[in-house]
Amino acid sequence: MPSLPQRSQPAAQHIARFFALYPNFVYDPQASVSAEFRRLVATHRWKRQSPQRDEAWERFSKAMGQQFSTFYGSDINDLRAWQALCIALRVKLVPDTVKECKKIIKSTHVNLVDFIDTRTTGRPIKKFRTAQGLRDYTNETEKYFPLESAKESGVLKYLLRQIL
Repeated sequence: MPSLPQRSQPAAQHIARFFALYPNFVYDPQASVSAEFRRLVATHRWKRQSPQRDEAWERFSKAMGQQFSTFYGSDINDLRAWQALCIALRVKLVPDTVKECKKIIKSTHVNLVDFIDTRTTGRPIKKFRTAQGLRDYTNETEKYFPLESAKESGVLKYLLRQIL
């Protein structure tokens, strides 16, 4: 099975740079990014609707979108971007056309945060048979990918599913 293309470390540090904005917080790059954001919120004791939390969420959202695009690409016409997604999903026979890759991606139910986490944690991306299974997992783990960041990325929006 092909492996994910190696990215240079400096190019894939959007999440780390976000957490570096909070010097009192020690970021664990081996943990899920969503869990780390929740830990940051708890560390600073931000309330759900507080301006500080909202501002942090905005920045975090942007960093997640950038991180995804750095890891997997964003150009919907770039075969390598589609193949990178297929490889991350452990597709056995990665297609050699955008159309075939897109077909696989559109029929797959996966959590978008897991796409970022797999590159740092090494844990495989969990696939779900149904959108409901994905919805249950996402709500249970609170691994929410910011909708606006997902919509702005070319290939990423093909993975979007109705969660809430």
